[in-house]
Amino acid sequence: MAEKSDSSKMIILKCPQCGGQLDLDPDKEVATCPFCKTKLLIVRSIEQNNVINYNIRIDNTGKKEQDLSSREDYGEQLRIKIRRILPRAAAAAAVIIALGLIFKACGAVIGALSGSGGGNETGEEVVQDADSETGTENGQDTQEASSEGRVIEVPPYDAEVPEIDPIPQKTESIAAAEIKEFPVHFTERGQEVRFDVTVPNPGNVYVYIAEMRSDEGAEIQIYDGKGERKGGLGWGRNGSGVVFKTAGPGEKYSIHVIQSEGLSEFVVRVGMPKPVTDLSDITVLSDRMDYKNQENVYTITAGETGMYSFFPSEMMADMRIGMVLYDRLGARVTSNSYAYTGRGIWAELTEGETYTLAVSQSEEIGSYDLLVGRQKTAVDMEEYVHVKDRSEFAYQRNCYTFAARADGNCRIEMTEVNTDDSFEISMYDKLGQNIGTFGTYNRSNTGRTFAGLKAGETYKVYVAQSEGLGTYILSVYQPKDIVEITEGDTIKDSIEVADQSNTYSFTSSRTGDVTLTISGLTGDSAVALKVYNDLGENLYTDSYFVNGDSLTIHGTKPGSHAMICIEAAEGSSNYVLTLE
Repeated sequence: MAEKSDSSKMIILKCPQCGGQLDLDPDKEVATCPFCKTKLLIVRSIEQNNVINYNIRIDNTGKKEQDLSSREDYGEQLRIKIRRILPRAAAAAAVIIALGLIFKACGAVIGALSGSGGGNETGEEVVQDADSETGTENGQDTQEASSEGRVIEVPPYDAEVPEIDPIPQKTESIAAAEIKEFPVHFTERGQEVRFDVTVPNPGNVYVYIAEMRSDEGAEIQIYDGKGERKGGLGWGRNGSGVVFKTAGPGEKYSIHVIQSEGLSEFVVRVGMPKPVTDLSDITVLSDRMDYKNQENVYTITAGETGMYSFFPSEMMADMRIGMVLYDRLGARVTSNSYAYTGRGIWAELTEGETYTLAVSQSEEIGSYDLLVGRQKTAVDMEEYVHVKDRSEFAYQRNCYTFAARADGNCRIEMTEVNTDDSFEISMYDKLGQNIGTFGTYNRSNTGRTFAGLKAGETYKVYVAQSEGLGTYILSVYQPKDIVEITEGDTIKDSIEVADQSNTYSFTSSRTGDVTLTISGLTGDSAVALKVYNDLGENLYTDSYFVNGDSLTIHGTKPGSHAMICIEAAEGSSNYVLTLE
């Protein structure tokens, strides 16, 4: 039911077009809304006990859809309608009174009886009051009332930890070396014995005297197929010999043994070189030294540029070998003349290049295992935050690459390291320059923040074995993507790691102040809140921002822009940032 003003005897209604409050003269049948200029009709209906209710309708006078030709016609229609309503009202008086107490508005009851929710009997639209179901409230239209800010949920760092495959293992064994034996029996002084040998493989050949009495001696001379002298031994005793090198398989040599002291029987032995073994896909090679001065030769073609190692194992305690690594031009890369179990050689090799490893007998004769460690393929961290990997040989160096997603900092952490293991972690830029190193020598979870990374540039992280062989988890925390925000937004995000910085690009949509409020932090956590302009100048800073704290950006205008950063200060936690 509409109310009347005591002072002016005016009726108070709302405009059905714009919702503006109207003070209208009840004695008039037509009015104009002062807000939207809509022409209105004042409709009166009479209930029992002479209760007069007022409703207003849009005046469609002059419109094609509903053309009321005259005010008199409209009055006649109104009288007809009143005559229809009065008989019904008497029968429903009690219901009207009860509903009136519930709704506290007789106008709502009249509207219900006359079907005002879906149009009246004349087909004209009837506008409900402010508390009706049309969606208008407190003078605001439906669109304005529903224009609330967004809730933006930023996912945490991916918790998946894929495991990197270990180096494929392959073990081979090499047969013992061939040793040819020629018996010698001197019967007269100056006697000379000759015998020919064909060498099956290129490499060093060792000719030596065995089973000779200590007071006897002999001279040895060696000639190739052209009669050219390849080496000799002027005064040979038991166990002494001479080494000469053959360049190709199937070469023939003549060995001359000449009596020099004593007449007795002994043997001349010729140790033949073994075939060259390719180590490119072998991780453990079982081999042996069968005679003094023996040299076993291996080759390896680097599948990846990086660190390779060659370590003897399973050797007798007093056995020693020499190791020399040559490049394709025969230049020495590295060597160890006194290698034993756990002590070998390592070097950085170039992908596609073939190298030669010569292992020679130094002290004692016996078997050994050669452990071959080779560079694993670099792991692309573009889709990973964490990976589980391992060190499988001494001086192993695993490589990880990533392209920086944004300018700024990157946090590298090494976790789940066994207490007996330690590693050195280094980062290199695209020019190969070291930009920082840290180690796990304190046997605890550790990490480092690397500053000044450039968006789009590729960086490499190396994890080098220092002590022990075991697994670890490497984590590369790049900055999260920048989130676009404005007034009214609620951001749900998290701080998970030291020195983490979450960035939001704020563009204002209105004129005034904007208040940033933090909530949802755990009790022992805090963050830092910083606001920068487009020149990178710091406008506002709160270095210890905790639950309930707020910071206000003053004087924003539509389209004005700032960067808002939430940075780790203490602990790790989820949080909620609101902009009002």
